[in-house]
Amino acid sequence: MTRSPLIRLLYARICALFCLWLAAGAGAAETQDLAQTHESNRGQMLLAADYAVCLGRLTALLQHSWLIQDPLADALELRRDWVRALYDATRLPLPGETQAGRELNMMLRIRAKRDQLALLETGSFNDDARRARLAETTAMNQLFTCHRMINR
Repeated sequence: MTRSPLIRLLYARICALFCLWLAAGAGAAETQDLAQTHESNRGQMLLAADYAVCLGRLTALLQHSWLIQDPLADALELRRDWVRALYDATRLPLPGETQAGRELNMMLRIRAKRDQLALLETGSFNDDARRARLAETTAMNQLFTCHRMINR
């Protein structure tokens, strides 16, 4: 049985459209997988930034505890090491992550440590009682946020 040229042409076009449809579906699935991977990486990068801030704050609290010879410094050191382990686990290189993201985490960590030390020193050594109380309350609220994030 021979087919007319018109039917063969129509059949070839239908096959080509079907192949394009399959390829577009596979491309959409790959695009969706890539978007999900990017969203997952973004979540992990944000988590690493949160852990970086908390690590900076806990490091500042530990240094302040050593300064004032707090007997709870050993317990704080254990907690700080725990946060460091969480931070290290979340800052593993991810596909699509740039060096700028890693530098941002380091900057956040250093800035959080500096700011927390300033609050703790103001809270402990400032002559103005109101200012000292505000600084201490702010420092403890920030640390409570970190403790809540770690214990969730």
